[in-house]
Amino acid sequence: MRILHWNDGFLPHIGGTETLVRDLCRAQMACGHVVAVAAGGLPGCAEQDCIDGIPIYRRPMPDVHLAQNPGLMGRLVQACAEVKRTFRPDIVHVHGSGMSSWFHVLTRQAWPCPAVVTLHAPVRLPEAVRRRVLMEADAVTTVSDSMRVELGDICAGRKKPVQVVHNGMAWPELPPAPLCFRPATMLCLGRVVVEKGFDVALRALAKIPDARLIVAGDGKDRESLENLAAELNLSDRVEFRGWVFPDEVPALINEAAVVLMPSRWSEPFGLVAVQAAQMGRPIVASAVGGIPEIVEDGVTGFLVPPDDPDSIVAALNILLQDPAAASAMGVRAMERARSRFSIARCAADYETIYLHLREGWT
Repeated sequence: MRILHWNDGFLPHIGGTETLVRDLCRAQMACGHVVAVAAGGLPGCAEQDCIDGIPIYRRPMPDVHLAQNPGLMGRLVQACAEVKRTFRPDIVHVHGSGMSSWFHVLTRQAWPCPAVVTLHAPVRLPEAVRRRVLMEADAVTTVSDSMRVELGDICAGRKKPVQVVHNGMAWPELPPAPLCFRPATMLCLGRVVVEKGFDVALRALAKIPDARLIVAGDGKDRESLENLAAELNLSDRVEFRGWVFPDEVPALINEAAVVLMPSRWSEPFGLVAVQAAQMGRPIVASAVGGIPEIVEDGVTGFLVPPDDPDSIVAALNILLQDPAAASAMGVRAMERARSRFSIARCAADYETIYLHLREGWT
C-alpha cells in the first residue's frame, strides 16, 4: 500500500506529532508499505528531502490569514496537488489540525483516494473550513477518548463515528537504568510554556529538600521559569537542558527517578508519559485530557489535580520514601506501555482502517 502522511511539519522540527509520524512511517515501511510525508517547508530544507529513508515533500503552509491571498493560495494548491500526483497514494493520512488539512481538501481531486484525518489537538481553523475538513474525511480518528468526547459537537453530522487510535512509540534500544534516589532527580520534558505547568513542579520541588529537577525543552516562558527558580532559591537544584532531540530522550529519562507532567491544559494524549513508561519510570501527572488513559493512578504512577503543588509533593514523598515500590510502579508502567502503546499496535490499528476504506472505495 502507498501511504502519504500529510502534516503541518516534520523533522528536523521537534514535536510530538512529528515524532509519532516518523515512528509510524518506520513501522509501516517494516511491514512492506511504501510511505512518504508531505509537510510544511522549513528554512534551509529542500523541497524534496529524505530522513531515515522516508521521502519528504516540503511545501509552504501559510497561516490562516494568508489564505485570503488568492494568488498565493493558487500556487500552493498547485504545489500540493503535484505532490499527490507524483506519489500516487492509495491512502492519504492527514495529521494535525492546521492549514495542511485544508490544502488536502482543496487537492482531493488531484489524485482521488480515501483519506484518514487524525486529530492530535484541537482544530485551529475557521469553523466553515474545519467542518469541511471533518465532513469530507473518509475516516476521522482522535488520539484519546478524552479528545473524541471533546470534539463530539464539532464532528456531529458525520455518518461514521469518530474512532480512537491511541498513539504508539517505537521501543527505545537503550535499556532502562535502575532508579536512582541519591540524589532524587525528577524530570519535566516538553515545551516550556505556561500550559505545561512546569512552574507548579518548581513550587513542589521547593518543599522537597535535596531533590533535583531537570527541565528539558524550550519555549517562550523559559526565562520566566528560570526567574521563578531563582526566586525560590532553587537555581542550584534545577538544570535547564533546552531542547533534546527525540533519539536522546531515553538517556535523559534514565537520569531521573520520576517524570513529572504537571499540565494545566487538557493534553490530547501525552507522549511524554509513554516515553517515561518505556524507561520504567513512575509518572506523577495532572489528571487532565488523555493523560489518565496512559497513567493508571496508584499502579503506574499518580494522578493529581492541576495547579496543585502540594498534591505533587505528597505523591513524590510516597515514591521517594519507598524506592522499591517506586521501582515496581515503573516496571508496571513499562509493561503497560509495551502492551498498549507500542508503535506496532498503533500501525496495525491504522492499517485496519486503511484496508476497510480501500475495500469500500469506489
